[in-house]
Amino acid sequence: MMNLVTSDKDFIHQYTLREMALSDRTTEINTAVEKRDLETRIQIARNALRKGANIDFVQEITGLSIDTIKKIQI
Repeated sequence: MMNLVTSDKDFIHQYTLREMALSDRTTEINTAVEKRDLETRIQIARNALRKGANIDFVQEITGLSIDTIKKIQI
């Protein structure tokens, strides 16, 4: 019975399309999470810099690059 289902080309095509759609959605979600994470780290950096934290400390607590922190500082 399983051979009949897996050999159905339309079924396989539909399954492949569904898998691709799920993969695309997963990528979209992961991208959104990463963007939110970056925005959060940038906001933390801004707040720390406003409070007088030095760049090295801000880099340590946020993981942002020194170059990015310098751009935020401007």
